[in-house]
Amino acid sequence: MGNGADDARLVADAVTKYIGSKENWPRSSGYGERIDLALINAVMSIQARFGSQLPDGSFNGLRGAVERYRAAHADLTGDWFQSLAAQEESALLSVLTRSKFKTGKTKAAAVIEAAQAFLDAGFKTREGIIDDLAGAEKAYRSVSGLGPWTFQYFTMLLGVDSVKPDIWITRFVSRTVRHEVSASTAFEAVSEAAELLETTRTELDHAIWAYGNTSGLRDMPKL
Repeated sequence: MGNGADDARLVADAVTKYIGSKENWPRSSGYGERIDLALINAVMSIQARFGSQLPDGSFNGLRGAVERYRAAHADLTGDWFQSLAAQEESALLSVLTRSKFKTGKTKAAAVIEAAQAFLDAGFKTREGIIDDLAGAEKAYRSVSGLGPWTFQYFTMLLGVDSVKPDIWITRFVSRTVRHEVSASTAFEAVSEAAELLETTRTELDHAIWAYGNTSGLRDMPKL
């Protein structure tokens, strides 16, 4: 077992070897002021496929769900959480997907509950969330099924520099250091590797995620 600095160096070297220089990394994008889209993306991302573009130009998977909601609410210019919290679960299910947590609760219900939790805590804008991340996380995690790592992802979609140690990030780090690692260990290793590579944590997170999602890490040694 290596220490944090060793893991970070191994991750940085693996990124250079398997993903290449940052000039060629795919670029990540967020949602700007659209905190409703960021929330939908974060919640729907739990154990879900990101999605790909179909022949008709639409998307399936997670991206498809977000884009359908965006299209259905193209005229919104504010009140992002207010509009989302006012949705009927059945109506939102018809726009997103019928995916559920293991408890049987739909992710659409969690999205609605989270939007209301943010409003109840006084959060209505991107700036308000970024100015009080601790308070925003408390509101988000008050909803059953929602935890710290998808909150990290939610804030990343709003422009906060961070890492979401999902399955591809954690597997990449595990294969790099040659043993299974926890989400917390993966978070620290990628965060510190970003400093070594002189890039942002979000950019490195996205580069590793995209590599894992497209390659299945098939070029890397298995554990």
